[in-house]
Amino acid sequence: MTLDEKTIREIVDKLQVEISDHALLQQALTHRSALGEHEEALSNERLEFLGDSVLGLIVAEYLHAQFPDRAEGELAKAKAVAVSEPVLAESAKNLGLPDMILMSAGEETSGGRKRLSILSDAFEALVAVIYLDSGLEAARRFVLRALESILLDIERKEHIRDYKSLLQEHIQGLYK
Repeated sequence: MTLDEKTIREIVDKLQVEISDHALLQQALTHRSALGEHEEALSNERLEFLGDSVLGLIVAEYLHAQFPDRAEGELAKAKAVAVSEPVLAESAKNLGLPDMILMSAGEETSGGRKRLSILSDAFEALVAVIYLDSGLEAARRFVLRALESILLDIERKEHIRDYKSLLQEHIQGLYK
């Protein structure tokens, strides 16, 4: 199960990035379930590991520069939301990644293309590929474009989704 050159070109065009290492891109789009069917394949797990760190750096740097008046705790919460599994999975869906991921027939049948963990992992792996292939600035452009919606929510302070913590903080503020 490999992606042909035409499919790779379509993926690169759809993602609006330039990636010269097509083998690395294929690895980023290969879920570990595909390894059982194709021994020559490499999964995206190592790339996901690197992409997670690159993504965290880009988002932290952006928040630090964009919101100099916000406290560390507020920035940490905003970063946690921006790099959370649901947000990354939604970004992956917006990019069309579910249809690009190589996975086993069994994984696909069991709903793998909709699984948040698989989508967010593929997104992180893709960030790693862009970083390795084109550098930090290219990865930064990609991440900030892909996460634009949540970053705007953070700017408007509409990103808080932990309503229980908000209520507890409000009550503690009122009643000590």
